[in-house]
Amino acid sequence: MNGLGFLIYFAWIVGIILLVYGIGFAVYRRRRVREVFKEDKPREITQMFYKNKRVRSFKKYIEQRASFAGTQWKVEIFFAYSLFGGVIGIIIALKYLKNPMTVVPLFVASSLVPWLYLSYFILKKEALLEQQLIPAIQYFISEYSSLPNIISALSNILPMIDYPLEDELNRLIVEVNSGRKPEKALFSFAERINSRWAYRLAHILNLRMQKGININSMLFNLYMDMKTKVVKERERRSETAAARAESLILYLCIPVVYFMATKISPESHYLLTQTSMGRKAMFAVIILVLFGLFTILKLGNSKTE
Repeated sequence: MNGLGFLIYFAWIVGIILLVYGIGFAVYRRRRVREVFKEDKPREITQMFYKNKRVRSFKKYIEQRASFAGTQWKVEIFFAYSLFGGVIGIIIALKYLKNPMTVVPLFVASSLVPWLYLSYFILKKEALLEQQLIPAIQYFISEYSSLPNIISALSNILPMIDYPLEDELNRLIVEVNSGRKPEKALFSFAERINSRWAYRLAHILNLRMQKGININSMLFNLYMDMKTKVVKERERRSETAAARAESLILYLCIPVVYFMATKISPESHYLLTQTSMGRKAMFAVIILVLFGLFTILKLGNSKTE
């Protein structure tokens, strides 16, 4: 009986230990599954979202443009900034202006601020690259005439080229030497620079690589055309820069003047935010200001053909 009681007591002890171990193991496994699920769930959702071809191409375009502008923004960060700007626009429309009619234009305008920020640096870099292409093509013509090998000639002129064109040419050389098709490497280079002159240069060099034709006259014509038109474009921008700057300052002063006027005369704020006619007038003013700003930016970014 004592032996049987001991066995029963021992069985109870072993059962309790196994039960505690089983519960602990189950809790541990549940936590691990939750951790893995938390880590994989956003990744799975993101992968499902990016299965669409258009979404993937848009993501690639935004991240390439952001990288070209000198930022490391991912598309998620870009959308977060855009959404934040849009929310600020909605708050201004509903809280300060108290005008539901202005929600949509202010939301759109505020959400475009991150893209305008990127566009400023993109256009600045593109203009610099276009200016650097003129001496680069001149150096290349001189080097290519004595050494009729495109990659070798490009490698020899690299020390004469400044940033950022130096990085783009170096990337082109590395891509071709690493086995990428010359045609894809050349037009990828032109796409990054986003200049019609770079596309013409890529086309000329591709003709030489693919068909072996003489490109000396083509390169010289490209150099002369580019030198003439880029100089004209630079002169046009210099002539219109003052007018564009003045117009931009005048448009940006409108909200400042409105804010000062409402502080000096609160009844004018009431008239524009609490009456039907005032709200319509405010909506019309915002639309006209945004249209004027868009026109100024578009004219400033246009290029002479």
